[in-house]
Amino acid sequence: MIGMALAIGLVPPLKSDNLRQLTGIVGLAMICLGTLFYTAETPFPGFAALTPCLGAALLIHSGCQGDTISSKLLGARPVVFIGKLSYALYLWHWPLLAFATYELGEGLSFFQKVTLLIAAFVLSILTYYFVEQPIRRKGNPYDTLFGLCSRNDIILFLRNLRCDRPCYPWGAAKAIAGSKQGRPPSPGDFGQEHSMCGKIFAWRMSDW
Repeated sequence: MIGMALAIGLVPPLKSDNLRQLTGIVGLAMICLGTLFYTAETPFPGFAALTPCLGAALLIHSGCQGDTISSKLLGARPVVFIGKLSYALYLWHWPLLAFATYELGEGLSFFQKVTLLIAAFVLSILTYYFVEQPIRRKGNPYDTLFGLCSRNDIILFLRNLRCDRPCYPWGAAKAIAGSKQGRPPSPGDFGQEHSMCGKIFAWRMSDW
């Protein structure tokens, strides 16, 4: 809704340069507030989601009429490079976190978290240069299909190295149905009490 309001021009432009600068700084601060101070106990989604959403809207709107301090900061090369990797980082962070949590437990140390972060960056850089960029340049549908499937194939291969039996697809539906009835999901929903697959899905769905 907030993004739509900006896109269709419901929000009037900021004519004052000082106001634009202030709006950009406040927006960036609101995003940082959510990033740094939201915890697992923060009710989300809910009113807490307004802070980063409004912050992003203010940040975008402040830069529509020209550069601001915030836009120049976010336009720096290192920040732009991280932005280019953002989708790959989004794809890689979850399987890395899931495997590490299963193998090492939920109480990951600071060193373990940093190691996972570095691994996610390395994998994201490789994905960006050897999957995303070739697809953009060539536009070959077979290359696109390979790029879309390759990451999931790797994850499923690694998962099967640890699972005693395959992860039944209807187990996810069973767990979701149970969660809607107020019953927390369990590895048994997936037909395997002690396999990594069931434990990971149950652990992830417990956050829902």
